[in-house]
Amino acid sequence: MVRGKEVVCGHCGGTRFIEREAQLNTALMTFFDLDWLNASAQVLVCVACGHLEWFLHRTVQPEDDTREPAECLGCGGHIPAGPDKCPHCGWTYRE
Repeated sequence: MVRGKEVVCGHCGGTRFIEREAQLNTALMTFFDLDWLNASAQVLVCVACGHLEWFLHRTVQPEDDTREPAECLGCGGHIPAGPDKCPHCGWTYRE
C-alpha cells in the first residue's frame, strides 16, 4: 500500500512485491567520488515478472511478511512460499 492505495505492477498487474532500496547517483557526485551523499529511492520488485516500481519517498506500507511461491529471476527455478532465497542458485531479493 502507498498512501492508502494498493500498488499494482505496471507491467503484469501483479500485487506481490519485494521491497528494495536503490541509490540515485548523479554525475556531479560521482565525479567528486561522493556517491554516498546521493538520495535513495524505495523500489518494489514484482514477484511475478520482476518489473520495478520506484518511489522517491518511503511511503510503502508492507501488508504482512508472508510470501507466495515465485519464479526465481536469477535461474528461473521455483521459490516456495516463505523463503526469499532461491534454493537452486541462491539468488535473493534481499540486499
